[in-house]
Amino acid sequence: TRVTALLGVTTDLSADMAADSLGVLANVLHLQEKDYSRFASSLVALGNAGASTESQIIAIAERAGAAGELIGASTTDVLGFASAIASIGIEPEAGGTALQKFFLDTSKAVSKGGKDLKTFAKVAGVSAKAFQKSFAKDAGSALEDFLAGLGKLSQGDQLRVLEDLGFNDERITRTLLGLANNTKLLSSQLDIA
Repeated sequence: TRVTALLGVTTDLSADMAADSLGVLANVLHLQEKDYSRFASSLVALGNAGASTESQIIAIAERAGAAGELIGASTTDVLGFASAIASIGIEPEAGGTALQKFFLDTSKAVSKGGKDLKTFAKVAGVSAKAFQKSFAKDAGSALEDFLAGLGKLSQGDQLRVLEDLGFNDERITRTLLGLANNTKLLSSQLDIA
């Protein structure tokens, strides 16, 4: 109650919206009562530091949180990615759906192996085995490495890589290219979270 009331006063969320969102995210990300205050502090810090609002970050995190939890991304990873996506001007609905697909499809490629895993690894600048190991240990960091590598490619090569990985939808292409071409922003948002 205290945390949602504080969010209602210090952010663009009403106390009711904060309570609803915190309830959803607590279920999705398996937050415990002791985690609420830290979660709220990260959310406010991200809202203050980026070109995004807390309501945008929450909306993206609600849509992608379950996928983040499934792949082993931390709560701070989900918040950091959500903030970076909101800060580059992607609408919450599109950004949340794109982030969810990115999380899930990368996880499938890593577990399945094969051509897609090799593509992720090559773009990240590591071997397929090293990317698998990195993803298992810290999924958020492995995804950040992939996006950093993608950002170093020419625009044509970026589009080819995304097409090869099945990221053909306009929303996910726009989101991933936005993150890849703003990796400093992504890194800073993940650090703040």
